[in-house]
Amino acid sequence: MQYSIYNPHREQLDNLIKALYLNNGFSLLIAEFDRYAYRDMLIAEIDKKFKNSVILEIAGGKFSEFVRFENQLLELSKQFSVIHITNEQGWLYSEKWPEFYKGMNYHREKIAEENPVPIIFWMTSKDVREFALTAPDMWHWRSGVFHFVMTEYHMVTLVEEENIQPRIDEILDYLKKHPEPDESTNVLLFQELAELYYRLANYQKARKYLLKELDLLKNQNAGKKKRAAHKILVVDDEPDWELLIRERFKKQIGSREWEFIFARDGDEALEKMKKTPGIAVILLDINLPKKDGLTFLKELKGLKNSNAKVVMVTAFAIIENVRAAMNEEVFLLLSKSIPNYFGILEHTIQRALKQTNLNKKA
Repeated sequence: MQYSIYNPHREQLDNLIKALYLNNGFSLLIAEFDRYAYRDMLIAEIDKKFKNSVILEIAGGKFSEFVRFENQLLELSKQFSVIHITNEQGWLYSEKWPEFYKGMNYHREKIAEENPVPIIFWMTSKDVREFALTAPDMWHWRSGVFHFVMTEYHMVTLVEEENIQPRIDEILDYLKKHPEPDESTNVLLFQELAELYYRLANYQKARKYLLKELDLLKNQNAGKKKRAAHKILVVDDEPDWELLIRERFKKQIGSREWEFIFARDGDEALEKMKKTPGIAVILLDINLPKKDGLTFLKELKGLKNSNAKVVMVTAFAIIENVRAAMNEEVFLLLSKSIPNYFGILEHTIQRALKQTNLNKKA
């Protein structure tokens, strides 16, 4: 049976595959997901392009010492072109994680030197967040983060092991008694069945109900009025900022209301502005490498698509920056140190988008 990837994730998958193709040696890639069965489908899709790949599962105390993991990694890198590393029990919540983290930190140069192939770490959303916050050295080591989270629809299955089969029977009985499909309800039920069957290691049925869920989601999206997402350019050199933005505004991203585009410096931001039409709002840090935010603002005026509303953000509300920002007619200047920063930022983006729409109608 041929299956398809959830449409909003196609670009992320293409970017991940592109990163693998462009790899000239070792690289560490982070793939964020929240559905185990869906993760396996994504791995299968990647493996169509890279048939010489392997999955290294590290759960359940498989490697009692880090050196065993390191040796296994070395052996696999001699035989395979891509290594997927998975942990069904969660990365940061096993008692072995501190040892694993220290080993990766202390041995990262050796691992990079001896393993000339890309490694993909498949991590849940919770683990990725904790990873970025508690393992910053390792986080900075990454070559890319790719997001495959179905946040708008995801529902955690809280069922004890002994109650899994009774719960499956209960759902199947409900579906049998209600042949007229309620698509919104069935999306959640098919999702739960896929996760329950996955926990029973019945991967064939897990895939069956995951495909049913994806078909319903596809039909629901086709029935909605097509509307382009509002494009928001985030220009910030803090390595964790993209992760925080995606986490805080995952609802708007999942519903395709907002689309975030990221740049790390003023030069990259100008390139994104030239190549990406329709950017409505720019969240611009003042202190940037290569070209700072105020210089970027001056050059932005020379672009044809420079009608975007600019919200300047900074960790330090220095009075000179405030005056300079006012001179450049920015929409608003925000300090990252204010209480409820993200709540205020969300409200500010909404106001800026509204003003942009009013300007278009004028």
